[in-house]
Amino acid sequence: MKEIRKINQVVATECAVSSPEFKDNQDALKGMLGDFDSEPGYYKQVIKPMLIAGHENELVYWLKELGLIKNEFFCPKAQTGTCMKMMSWTQARNNDMYQWKCSRCDEKRSIREDSIFLNVKCSFKNAIRILLAWSKGSDIDSMALMLGVKRPVVSMLYKKAGLVAQKYITYNTSEWGLGGPGKIVLVDTYPEMCLGSTETREPKPILCIAEAKTVPQKYWFELLQPYRRTNQEHLQLVRKHILSSVKRIVAPGSILIVPSSSILCSHADFLDLKYLYPLIIGIDDLGRHDDEHRTIAGILDIIWREAVNICEEAQGYGHELISQYIIGRMWRQRYGNNAFEMLVYQLGL
Repeated sequence: MKEIRKINQVVATECAVSSPEFKDNQDALKGMLGDFDSEPGYYKQVIKPMLIAGHENELVYWLKELGLIKNEFFCPKAQTGTCMKMMSWTQARNNDMYQWKCSRCDEKRSIREDSIFLNVKCSFKNAIRILLAWSKGSDIDSMALMLGVKRPVVSMLYKKAGLVAQKYITYNTSEWGLGGPGKIVLVDTYPEMCLGSTETREPKPILCIAEAKTVPQKYWFELLQPYRRTNQEHLQLVRKHILSSVKRIVAPGSILIVPSSSILCSHADFLDLKYLYPLIIGIDDLGRHDDEHRTIAGILDIIWREAVNICEEAQGYGHELISQYIIGRMWRQRYGNNAFEMLVYQLGL
């Protein structure tokens, strides 16, 4: 399946409904949706059959079985002591087909209560598609256009998926751990990377950690607090954050390659971690071993190329969303083709 990034956006409302341009645009979107629903693996085998018209009932029960919507629901009035009844799962004349209903007081509640779908104004079919899109790193605007839903709907589900992934990563950081005895790990910060900085006037700083000689390349990204070069107290707090993150992510005994000099964290700062990483080398020291066939700058260019591209792309997001973007990239890097299946599993817990 072609990964959906940006679709040539011909706004349907700009064309007469009967015009060839409108029809061509609708046909193109249907074709893209067909390609999207053909995503191989777990999605195609398990979910696609439930997206066919007439199978909505199966999709709802699948969501319930996996825990993406509640299996049981107590009447909200139970908190006041006026009703202690567990609500029943009953059919309803709404888009979700079912609702929670109390047999004692007739209170009704949406089956989306206390789930990731609460306040998400689209069908369950499209909601599942949006979660897959997040797992694939698809563009928000393109997904909204293809599915015919409003952009905030896609953005809301992306944010919810990102928060679930972020929570999992926070409690399972070891899965993203780098290095180990004798393994080389590089640490640097964006935009101070050895490759140069962004053209953005006020770049958002990002900690970048990479393990050398891994295929595919293993990275850890972490958004840092904005700083002023003249505010030494603030800079010191950022340095402590960087050193703390390195201790948390990089296994003891690793060989650290770090900036020889840096506003945020230089070789001298990393020496405080000598008890964990006996060998800490500044980039300038490695540069002394350059020859006509190989230079440290060339090697670092290869290792950091993808990381710099990720950091550059992240600059286009607001400060509030940049962490979600980074989390998404790390999630896909870790789980690859199983990123969606893993997300669904976590949503059901």
